[in-house]
Amino acid sequence: MKMTARLFLVLFFYIATSALIIDAVLSLSRSELSKLPNFIVVNCIIYVVVFFVLYLTLRFLKILYKTGASILYAGTTANTVYLGLPVIRALYGAEGILFAVALLTIPSIVADLIDFYFLNSWRTGKASFSKVLKDFILNPLVLSSLVGFLLLIIGISLPETLRSSLRLLGSGSTGLALFAMGLFLSESSWKNFSIKLPLVTTIIKLLVVPFISYIIGYLCGLSG
Repeated sequence: MKMTARLFLVLFFYIATSALIIDAVLSLSRSELSKLPNFIVVNCIIYVVVFFVLYLTLRFLKILYKTGASILYAGTTANTVYLGLPVIRALYGAEGILFAVALLTIPSIVADLIDFYFLNSWRTGKASFSKVLKDFILNPLVLSSLVGFLLLIIGISLPETLRSSLRLLGSGSTGLALFAMGLFLSESSWKNFSIKLPLVTTIIKLLVVPFISYIIGYLCGLSG
């Protein structure tokens, strides 16, 4: 069962989601990219502020690494963009995809590099930035975002047959991810389940992070 779940995660992470991201980026126009700088900068600031507020709070409270890392990473990051791209496309069209994919690029790069570096440092007492950077660059979601934007900026149009294949692969990403998660959950036991950790993480994600984001967005002059 676990092997099957891992297979579905590989299909989702390395193939389906990469195809979805490349196709989504190529659906944009180069003129739309002018909307993004402000959005990207503000989200980078939000990621950095939220991470360090939580990180310093957890270290000050002397929370153990295993619990603290779960709260920190789950409270500041999400798979919503990856799992939700088809939904975002259906609800908000090209503009929604534009901002969703923009969130996958520089803001996510900044967030993940900070997360990986400080979590490694917290766990082992030291961290190699070069190793963290190497692991991040080899992430297929990062590579697919870079490939998509490079093709868009250069102006290379893929053959329609290839685009159709990307769309077909990408359309299955959400289903693959949810199915794989279900397989993993089916192997889990509820005997040692505690509501405290997911409750704290959920409160942080749904109340603390949006509150800090609203303040930063307001101070940076964003509207809507």
